[in-house]
Amino acid sequence: MPDSKEKLEHVIINVNDSTFGTAGERVWALPLGNELYEVRNTPWHTCEIAWGDVVKAVADSDEHWPTMVEVVRRSGHRTLQIFFHKGTPEAERSRILKELNRLHASYEHAEGSLYAIDVEPDVDFAAFCAYLDELEAKDLLGYRTVVH
Repeated sequence: MPDSKEKLEHVIINVNDSTFGTAGERVWALPLGNELYEVRNTPWHTCEIAWGDVVKAVADSDEHWPTMVEVVRRSGHRTLQIFFHKGTPEAERSRILKELNRLHASYEHAEGSLYAIDVEPDVDFAAFCAYLDELEAKDLLGYRTVVH
């Protein structure tokens, strides 16, 4: 979650999320100057950027939010999205989300069954994904991420 004391702005991220029919997403970001912004929330529709990444974003006018054009520096955080299958009981969802917290990941609920997951930099990402692979094999959820 963004710190309420920071003066954050929206940055637009162009995405191609055919699963959820989304072409763009707004993220909160801390302006650093010179068209640079530090991302302050976990994206729901792209895994290309993560909490703390510094991005360059340009506005085409003063009336529009800036749009990301590139990642300048990676924070080490990783983004995943998980989506629970319709048959996954609520108690099982809760248990899985608690386990993700125990594994040093935080989450934000987007809509329906979609959750944005932020994995801290010091986490063994391969082991984290292996855990999600087990859950996917049990038909409890699906997930997506990218390799940097």
